[in-house]
Amino acid sequence: MLFRDLVKDWYENHLNDKSPRTIEGYESNLRLRIIPTFGLMRTDKIEKYHIRRFFDKLQQPECEFNSILMNPEVKAKDRTGDYFTSTDPNDFIIKKKKYNLSAKSIDNHKICMNSIFSYAVYKGWRKDSPMKGVKTPKIKKVRPEIYNRKDLAALFQALESEPLLWRTIVWFAIGTGAREGEIAGFDRRYMNLDKGFALICQAAIRVKKQGVKIKSTKSGNEHINNLPSFVIQLLELYDAAHEADKDAAGDTWIKEWKGEPCDFLFTPDGSFGRPMRPESISQWWRRFLKRKNLKHIKFHALRHTSVSLLIDEGDSMKAISERVGHAKIDTTMDIYGQLFETGNERSARLLDKAISEIKKASIKK
Repeated sequence: MLFRDLVKDWYENHLNDKSPRTIEGYESNLRLRIIPTFGLMRTDKIEKYHIRRFFDKLQQPECEFNSILMNPEVKAKDRTGDYFTSTDPNDFIIKKKKYNLSAKSIDNHKICMNSIFSYAVYKGWRKDSPMKGVKTPKIKKVRPEIYNRKDLAALFQALESEPLLWRTIVWFAIGTGAREGEIAGFDRRYMNLDKGFALICQAAIRVKKQGVKIKSTKSGNEHINNLPSFVIQLLELYDAAHEADKDAAGDTWIKEWKGEPCDFLFTPDGSFGRPMRPESISQWWRRFLKRKNLKHIKFHALRHTSVSLLIDEGDSMKAISERVGHAKIDTTMDIYGQLFETGNERSARLLDKAISEIKKASIKK
Protein backbone atom coordinates (compact mmCIF):
# COMPACT_ATOMS: atom_id res chain seq x y z
CA MET A 1 0.00 0.00 0.00
CA LEU A 2 1.31 3.43 -0.93
CA PHE A 3 1.42 5.98 1.88
CA ARG A 4 -1.03 8.27 0.07
CA ASP A 5 -3.57 5.41 -0.06
CA LEU A 6 -3.04 4.74 3.65
CA VAL A 7 -3.69 8.42 4.37
CA LYS A 8 -6.90 8.42 2.33
CA ASP A 9 -8.20 5.35 4.19
CA TRP A 10 -7.21 6.91 7.55
CA TYR A 11 -8.79 10.23 6.60
CA GLU A 12 -12.11 8.68 5.57
CA ASN A 13 -12.46 6.17 8.41
CA HIS A 14 -10.61 7.51 11.44
CA LEU A 15 -11.43 11.23 11.75
CA ASN A 16 -15.19 11.16 12.26
CA ASP A 17 -15.02 12.41 15.85
CA LYS A 18 -12.47 15.18 15.23
CA SER A 19 -13.43 18.84 15.06
CA PRO A 20 -13.45 20.52 11.61
CA ARG A 21 -10.57 22.76 12.71
CA THR A 22 -8.45 19.71 13.61
CA ILE A 23 -9.29 17.98 10.32
CA GLU A 24 -8.48 21.11 8.32
CA GLY A 25 -5.12 21.36 10.10
CA TYR A 26 -4.32 17.73 9.34
CA GLU A 27 -5.34 18.14 5.70
CA SER A 28 -3.19 21.24 5.27
CA ASN A 29 -0.05 19.62 6.72
CA LEU A 30 -0.65 16.51 4.62
CA ARG A 31 -1.11 18.42 1.35
CA LEU A 32 1.69 20.90 1.83
CA ARG A 33 4.49 18.72 3.20
CA ILE A 34 3.72 15.16 4.32
CA ILE A 35 2.22 13.63 1.16
CA PRO A 36 4.74 15.39 -1.15
CA THR A 37 7.47 13.65 0.89
CA PHE A 38 6.01 10.19 1.56
CA GLY A 39 3.01 9.88 -0.78
CA LEU A 40 4.55 7.54 -3.36
CA MET A 41 6.53 5.44 -0.84
CA ARG A 42 5.28 2.01 0.21
CA THR A 43 3.86 2.21 3.71
CA ASP A 44 5.85 -0.80 4.93
CA LYS A 45 9.12 0.60 3.54
CA ILE A 46 9.07 3.88 5.48
CA GLU A 47 11.82 3.66 8.12
CA LYS A 48 12.85 5.76 11.10
CA TYR A 49 15.64 7.45 9.15
CA HIS A 50 13.09 8.67 6.55
CA ILE A 51 11.02 10.17 9.36
CA ARG A 52 14.01 11.77 11.09
CA ARG A 53 15.25 13.25 7.82
CA PHE A 54 11.79 14.73 7.21
CA PHE A 55 11.61 16.34 10.66
CA ASP A 56 15.18 17.64 10.32
CA LYS A 57 14.10 19.33 7.10
CA LEU A 58 11.01 20.87 8.74
CA GLN A 59 13.29 22.60 11.26
CA GLN A 60 15.38 24.28 8.56
CA PRO A 61 14.62 27.90 7.57
CA GLU A 62 13.11 28.24 4.11
CA CYS A 63 12.46 24.49 3.85
CA GLU A 64 11.06 23.73 0.40
CA PHE A 65 8.43 21.21 -0.74
CA ASN A 66 6.49 20.44 -3.92
CA SER A 67 3.26 21.32 -2.16
CA ILE A 68 -0.24 20.37 -3.28
CA LEU A 69 -2.06 23.70 -3.38
CA MET A 70 -5.63 24.68 -4.10
CA ASN A 71 -5.88 25.88 -7.68
CA PRO A 72 -6.42 29.65 -7.44
CA GLU A 73 -8.31 29.59 -10.76
CA VAL A 74 -10.99 27.30 -9.30
CA LYS A 75 -13.46 29.01 -6.98
CA ALA A 76 -14.30 27.23 -3.72
CA LYS A 77 -17.93 26.73 -4.78
CA ASP A 78 -16.76 25.01 -7.99
CA ARG A 79 -14.53 22.45 -6.26
CA THR A 80 -15.72 18.86 -6.23
CA GLY A 81 -14.55 18.24 -2.65
CA ASP A 82 -11.56 18.44 -0.32
CA TYR A 83 -8.23 16.98 -1.37
CA PHE A 84 -9.07 13.42 -0.33
CA THR A 85 -12.54 13.37 -1.91
CA SER A 86 -11.96 15.59 -4.96
CA THR A 87 -12.89 14.00 -8.30
CA ASP A 88 -11.54 16.80 -10.48
CA PRO A 89 -7.73 16.94 -10.93
CA ASN A 90 -8.02 20.65 -11.71
CA ASP A 91 -9.04 21.41 -8.12
CA PHE A 92 -5.38 21.29 -7.01
CA ILE A 93 -1.96 22.11 -8.42
CA ILE A 94 1.62 21.17 -7.43
CA LYS A 95 3.98 24.07 -6.80
CA LYS A 96 7.29 24.56 -5.01
CA LYS A 97 6.84 26.52 -1.81
CA LYS A 98 9.12 27.55 1.05
CA TYR A 99 8.19 27.45 4.74
CA ASN A 100 9.49 28.69 8.08
CA LEU A 101 7.68 26.53 10.62
CA SER A 102 7.21 27.08 14.34
CA ALA A 103 7.90 24.38 16.91
CA LYS A 104 4.15 24.06 17.44
CA SER A 105 3.53 23.52 13.73
CA ILE A 106 6.27 20.88 13.57
CA ASP A 107 4.77 19.12 16.57
CA ASN A 108 1.37 19.10 14.81
CA HIS A 109 3.00 17.19 11.93
CA LYS A 110 4.21 14.64 14.48
CA ILE A 111 0.75 14.26 16.03
CA CYS A 112 -0.78 13.73 12.58
CA MET A 113 1.81 11.16 11.48
CA ASN A 114 1.64 9.33 14.83
CA SER A 115 -2.07 8.89 14.27
CA ILE A 116 -1.62 7.66 10.68
CA PHE A 117 1.04 5.06 11.49
CA SER A 118 -0.83 3.88 14.62
CA TYR A 119 -3.82 3.33 12.34
CA ALA A 120 -1.61 1.35 9.91
CA VAL A 121 -0.44 -0.90 12.79
CA TYR A 122 -4.04 -1.34 13.97
CA LYS A 123 -5.10 -2.39 10.46
CA GLY A 124 -2.18 -4.82 10.17
CA TRP A 125 -0.45 -2.95 7.35
CA ARG A 126 2.69 -2.43 9.46
CA LYS A 127 4.23 -4.37 12.33
CA ASP A 128 5.20 -1.21 14.21
CA SER A 129 5.28 2.55 13.88
CA PRO A 130 8.43 4.32 12.60
CA MET A 131 7.41 7.33 14.72
CA LYS A 132 8.61 5.80 18.00
CA GLY A 133 11.40 7.90 19.48
CA VAL A 134 10.99 10.77 17.02
CA LYS A 135 11.70 14.08 18.76
CA THR A 136 10.57 17.54 17.73
CA PRO A 137 11.73 20.98 18.96
CA LYS A 138 10.55 21.93 22.42
CA ILE A 139 7.54 24.23 22.28
CA LYS A 140 8.17 27.47 24.10
CA LYS A 141 5.48 28.22 26.66
CA VAL A 142 3.60 31.40 25.84
CA ARG A 143 1.88 33.49 28.47
CA PRO A 144 -1.89 33.10 27.94
CA GLU A 145 -3.47 35.99 26.08
CA ILE A 146 -5.92 37.86 28.32
CA TYR A 147 -7.86 41.08 28.82
CA ASN A 148 -6.69 43.19 31.73
CA ARG A 149 -9.17 45.14 33.87
CA LYS A 150 -8.98 48.22 31.65
CA ASP A 151 -9.64 46.10 28.56
CA LEU A 152 -12.62 44.47 30.32
CA ALA A 153 -14.10 47.85 31.20
CA ALA A 154 -13.97 48.85 27.53
CA LEU A 155 -15.46 45.47 26.54
CA PHE A 156 -18.41 45.76 28.92
CA GLN A 157 -19.19 49.26 27.68
CA ALA A 158 -19.07 48.12 24.05
CA LEU A 159 -21.36 45.17 24.79
CA GLU A 160 -24.18 47.41 26.01
CA SER A 161 -25.35 48.08 22.46
CA GLU A 162 -25.11 44.43 21.34
CA PRO A 163 -28.01 41.93 21.08
CA LEU A 164 -28.92 40.15 24.31
CA LEU A 165 -27.79 36.77 22.93
CA TRP A 166 -24.20 37.90 22.38
CA ARG A 167 -23.98 39.91 25.58
CA THR A 168 -25.06 36.83 27.52
CA ILE A 169 -22.60 34.56 25.72
CA VAL A 170 -19.64 36.85 26.51
CA TRP A 171 -20.64 37.26 30.18
CA PHE A 172 -21.25 33.51 30.44
CA ALA A 173 -17.77 32.81 29.00
CA ILE A 174 -16.08 35.12 31.52
CA GLY A 175 -18.28 34.03 34.43
CA THR A 176 -17.80 30.28 33.92
CA GLY A 177 -14.55 29.92 31.95
CA ALA A 178 -16.45 27.65 29.51
CA ARG A 179 -15.01 26.84 26.10
CA GLU A 180 -16.73 27.82 22.82
CA GLY A 181 -18.04 24.31 22.17
CA GLU A 182 -19.35 24.03 25.74
CA ILE A 183 -21.23 27.30 25.31
CA ALA A 184 -22.63 26.38 21.89
CA GLY A 185 -23.80 23.00 23.22
CA PHE A 186 -25.00 24.17 26.64
CA ASP A 187 -28.41 22.72 27.47
CA ARG A 188 -30.89 24.76 29.50
CA ARG A 189 -31.80 21.64 31.50
CA TYR A 190 -28.37 21.79 33.17
CA MET A 191 -28.89 25.28 34.60
CA ASN A 192 -30.59 26.30 37.84
CA LEU A 193 -30.77 30.07 38.24
CA ASP A 194 -32.60 29.90 41.59
CA LYS A 195 -29.70 27.96 43.09
CA GLY A 196 -27.19 29.76 40.92
CA PHE A 197 -25.31 26.96 39.19
CA ALA A 198 -24.62 25.51 35.74
CA LEU A 199 -23.48 21.96 34.96
CA ILE A 200 -20.88 21.95 32.18
CA CYS A 201 -21.15 18.41 30.83
CA GLN A 202 -21.25 18.54 27.03
CA ALA A 203 -20.02 20.45 24.01
CA ALA A 204 -21.05 21.06 20.42
CA ILE A 205 -18.71 20.25 17.54
CA ARG A 206 -19.20 20.59 13.81
CA VAL A 207 -18.35 17.35 12.04
CA LYS A 208 -17.57 17.49 8.35
CA LYS A 209 -20.57 16.41 6.24
CA GLN A 210 -22.58 15.66 9.40
CA GLY A 211 -23.24 19.12 10.85
CA VAL A 212 -23.33 19.95 14.56
CA LYS A 213 -23.03 17.04 17.00
CA ILE A 214 -23.08 16.95 20.81
CA LYS A 215 -20.27 15.20 22.66
CA SER A 216 -18.69 15.19 26.11
CA THR A 217 -16.43 18.06 27.20
CA LYS A 218 -12.81 18.19 25.99
CA SER A 219 -11.43 16.57 29.15
CA GLY A 220 -14.46 14.32 29.58
CA ASN A 221 -15.08 15.91 33.00
CA GLU A 222 -18.49 17.09 34.13
CA HIS A 223 -18.25 20.02 36.55
CA ILE A 224 -20.74 22.24 38.35
CA ASN A 225 -19.96 25.95 38.28
CA ASN A 226 -21.56 28.32 40.74
CA LEU A 227 -22.60 31.34 38.72
CA PRO A 228 -21.55 34.89 39.72
CA SER A 229 -24.49 37.21 40.33
CA PHE A 230 -23.60 39.37 37.29
CA VAL A 231 -24.05 36.29 35.08
CA ILE A 232 -27.27 35.19 36.80
CA GLN A 233 -28.88 38.61 36.30
CA LEU A 234 -28.18 38.59 32.57
CA LEU A 235 -29.17 34.92 32.20
CA GLU A 236 -32.53 35.67 33.81
CA LEU A 237 -33.22 38.35 31.19
CA TYR A 238 -32.01 36.16 28.35
CA ASP A 239 -33.86 33.07 29.58
CA ALA A 240 -37.14 34.98 29.72
CA ALA A 241 -36.67 36.14 26.12
CA HIS A 242 -35.65 32.61 25.14
CA GLU A 243 -38.86 31.20 26.66
CA ALA A 244 -40.93 33.78 24.77
CA ASP A 245 -39.30 32.68 21.50
CA LYS A 246 -40.12 29.05 22.31
CA ASP A 247 -43.75 29.86 23.06
CA ALA A 248 -44.08 31.84 19.83
CA ALA A 249 -42.53 29.02 17.79
CA GLY A 250 -44.85 26.39 19.25
CA ASP A 251 -44.44 22.92 17.71
CA THR A 252 -41.77 24.14 15.28
CA TRP A 253 -39.29 24.48 18.17
CA ILE A 254 -37.16 21.34 18.18
CA LYS A 255 -37.17 19.08 21.24
CA GLU A 256 -34.67 16.50 19.96
CA TRP A 257 -31.26 16.73 18.30
CA LYS A 258 -29.69 13.70 16.58
CA GLY A 259 -32.22 11.49 18.38
CA GLU A 260 -31.56 12.89 21.88
CA PRO A 261 -33.77 15.23 23.98
CA CYS A 262 -32.48 18.81 24.00
CA ASP A 263 -33.20 22.35 25.12
CA PHE A 264 -30.21 24.36 23.92
CA LEU A 265 -29.84 27.70 25.66
CA PHE A 266 -27.89 29.70 23.09
CA THR A 267 -29.73 29.37 19.78
CA PRO A 268 -29.34 31.69 16.77
CA ASP A 269 -32.29 33.77 15.58
CA GLY A 270 -34.65 31.75 13.41
CA SER A 271 -33.05 28.41 14.33
CA PHE A 272 -36.09 27.15 16.28
CA GLY A 273 -33.94 25.68 19.03
CA ARG A 274 -31.11 24.22 16.97
CA PRO A 275 -27.60 24.54 18.42
CA MET A 276 -25.20 27.08 16.97
CA ARG A 277 -21.97 26.13 15.25
CA PRO A 278 -19.12 26.66 17.77
CA GLU A 279 -17.06 28.59 15.24
CA SER A 280 -19.92 31.07 14.71
CA ILE A 281 -19.13 32.45 18.18
CA SER A 282 -15.54 33.25 17.18
CA GLN A 283 -16.70 34.66 13.87
CA TRP A 284 -19.06 37.08 15.58
CA TRP A 285 -16.39 37.91 18.20
CA ARG A 286 -13.80 38.91 15.56
CA ARG A 287 -16.31 41.13 13.74
CA PHE A 288 -17.43 42.67 17.04
CA LEU A 289 -13.89 43.57 18.16
CA LYS A 290 -13.10 45.11 14.78
CA ARG A 291 -16.39 47.04 14.71
CA LYS A 292 -15.83 48.41 18.24
CA ASN A 293 -12.09 48.97 17.76
CA LEU A 294 -11.24 46.81 20.79
CA LYS A 295 -8.00 44.97 21.51
CA HIS A 296 -8.00 41.72 19.56
CA ILE A 297 -7.79 38.46 21.49
CA LYS A 298 -9.30 35.09 20.60
CA PHE A 299 -12.71 34.29 22.08
CA HIS A 300 -11.07 31.35 23.89
CA ALA A 301 -8.88 33.92 25.66
CA LEU A 302 -11.94 34.98 27.68
CA ARG A 303 -11.49 31.63 29.43
CA HIS A 304 -7.91 32.64 30.24
CA THR A 305 -9.15 36.05 31.34
CA SER A 306 -11.61 34.43 33.75
CA VAL A 307 -8.82 32.34 35.26
CA SER A 308 -6.44 35.31 35.52
CA LEU A 309 -9.05 37.28 37.49
CA LEU A 310 -9.47 34.38 39.92
CA ILE A 311 -5.70 34.09 40.34
CA ASP A 312 -5.40 37.84 40.87
CA GLU A 313 -8.10 37.66 43.55
CA GLY A 314 -6.19 34.91 45.37
CA ASP A 315 -8.29 31.84 44.47
CA SER A 316 -6.57 28.46 44.88
CA MET A 317 -5.25 26.52 41.90
CA LYS A 318 -7.29 23.48 42.95
CA ALA A 319 -10.54 25.47 42.92
CA ILE A 320 -9.65 27.01 39.55
CA SER A 321 -8.75 23.62 38.07
CA GLU A 322 -12.13 22.19 39.11
CA ARG A 323 -13.98 25.24 37.80
CA VAL A 324 -12.50 25.09 34.29
CA GLY A 325 -12.88 21.31 34.09
CA HIS A 326 -9.27 20.18 33.85
CA ALA A 327 -8.74 16.48 34.52
CA LYS A 328 -5.53 17.23 36.45
CA ILE A 329 -4.33 20.24 38.41
CA ASP A 330 -1.01 19.84 36.55
CA THR A 331 -2.80 20.89 33.36
CA THR A 332 -3.96 24.09 35.04
CA MET A 333 -0.47 24.81 36.35
CA ASP A 334 1.05 24.12 32.93
CA ILE A 335 -1.27 26.61 31.23
CA TYR A 336 -1.63 29.29 33.89
CA GLY A 337 1.46 28.97 36.09
CA GLN A 338 3.02 32.06 34.50
CA LEU A 339 0.05 34.15 35.60
CA PHE A 340 1.02 33.56 39.22
CA GLU A 341 3.87 36.06 39.01
CA THR A 342 1.77 38.73 40.73
CA GLY A 343 0.73 36.23 43.40
CA ASN A 344 4.33 35.18 43.98
CA GLU A 345 5.41 38.77 44.37
CA ARG A 346 2.62 39.28 46.90
CA SER A 347 3.76 36.14 48.77
CA ALA A 348 7.31 37.50 48.92
CA ARG A 349 6.06 40.79 50.35
CA LEU A 350 3.94 38.98 52.95
CA LEU A 351 6.95 36.91 54.02
CA ASP A 352 9.05 40.09 54.23
CA LYS A 353 6.38 41.65 56.41
CA ALA A 354 6.12 38.60 58.67
CA ILE A 355 9.90 38.24 59.15
CA SER A 356 10.24 41.99 59.73
CA GLU A 357 7.63 41.85 62.51
CA ILE A 358 9.34 38.80 64.06
CA LYS A 359 12.70 40.63 64.03
CA LYS A 360 11.18 43.70 65.67
CA ALA A 361 9.63 41.58 68.40
CA SER A 362 12.96 39.86 68.96
CA ILE A 363 14.84 43.19 69.31
CA LYS A 364 12.31 44.52 71.88
CA LYS A 365 12.90 41.48 74.07
